[in-house]
Amino acid sequence: MIVCIDPGHGGPDPGAVGPDGTLEKHITLTVSKRLAEYLLRAGVDVVMTRQTDTDLAPGLDDAKELAARAKIANDAKADYFVSIHANAAGDEAANGFEVFHWPNSAKGIPLAQSIAKHFGIASGLPLRRVAPATFAVLGYVVGPAVLVELGFVTNKADRALLKEPAWLDKCALGVAYGILARA
Repeated sequence: MIVCIDPGHGGPDPGAVGPDGTLEKHITLTVSKRLAEYLLRAGVDVVMTRQTDTDLAPGLDDAKELAARAKIANDAKADYFVSIHANAAGDEAANGFEVFHWPNSAKGIPLAQSIAKHFGIASGLPLRRVAPATFAVLGYVVGPAVLVELGFVTNKADRALLKEPAWLDKCALGVAYGILARA
């Protein structure tokens, strides 16, 4: 099995920014690297869209950036594409995690459901929803693709967890189990 892990954002694109300056791009890279380690230990071939704080398409052209990320998965003929993110909302009370899949994806839906189940156990956060989404990065990928929102950088409790290395490790383990359960 080949899994492409996509740490959301990076380089000049910080992603979501918490009120204390917490940057999504750092959280996603940390979790993605740990996720890669867990999958490699389980015998899965792993391809990462980025391994450092960089972008793939210089500048801030989102369409080119997302297409470049998907190209890595497509070129690797990845069985699964998993994009890792942290959420933000105008309502500071918004909390929990979400898992999105491309609409009507026969393999993406069960992957999203499996990740949600295992991530919920590992993280202890409430599940907000598993839902279809037409995010460009999911649409550009040929195979099953999901996007995981780990928690909200704009929620005080979620943000505290998102800054805790041991909890981020649990997040990576939960996503790994969710993927491996679909292998």
